[in-house]
Amino acid sequence: MRGLVLFLIAPIWALAQVELIVPGADFKASETITVKIKNDGKPQISYCAAFGQTPLLVQKRSGRKWVNLSNGTDADGIQTLKVLGPGESQEFPFKMSDMGEVRLVLDYWMGSTGVNCKHPPKGWKQAQSGVLVIH
Repeated sequence: MRGLVLFLIAPIWALAQVELIVPGADFKASETITVKIKNDGKPQISYCAAFGQTPLLVQKRSGRKWVNLSNGTDADGIQTLKVLGPGESQEFPFKMSDMGEVRLVLDYWMGSTGVNCKHPPKGWKQAQSGVLVIH
């Protein structure tokens, strides 16, 4: 029975493999860091971003917790839906002025049907980068 349960769960887990790829783990404050959002899964994925802004949320380690520093999207800006098909990727440059350990988080949805950036639906998923050290 245990093997059957794993067999049924594995295909669901493997549907969307969204990666946040960062070229390195150590950066200087105010250095431009280019992050690639890559859809390694078979279905398309979607996320919201304002024009000229990164869709990534920046979190900083505070003790054992991760605290939101900023959301790359402009809350007052007009956000549009971005769609990445299977195997597609998109790059976003950003800079960090805070020093310490940070990570990047992307909220995304499977597919694009029914996703309205003004009123995002429930059921989003998250992709996280590895830990980045800002000196």
